[in-house]
Amino acid sequence: MSEYLMTYAEIAEERGLQVGRQEGRQEVAVNMLNMGIPLDDVARYTQLPRTYLEEKLAEVHSPALVGAEVAEEPG
Repeated sequence: MSEYLMTYAEIAEERGLQVGRQEGRQEVAVNMLNMGIPLDDVARYTQLPRTYLEEKLAEVHSPALVGAEVAEEPG
C-alpha cells in the first residue's frame, strides 16, 4: 500500500515541476509572439489558452513596453 502513497515532499516536488513547465511554456509563447509568429500557431505549439496569448500579444504591442516615444515638435 505504501507504494501508492506520496509524501508531502513528493507532492510538493511534482507541483513545482508542473509550475516550472507552465512558466517555461509561457516564456516560450511570449518569445514566439515577439518574433511575430501567428497567435494560432503559438497556441497550438504551447497548448496555452488563447485568452492568455491575446493578453500577452496586447502587451507585446503596447507602446509603453516596446519603448515607443512621443516626439515633441521643436518650438
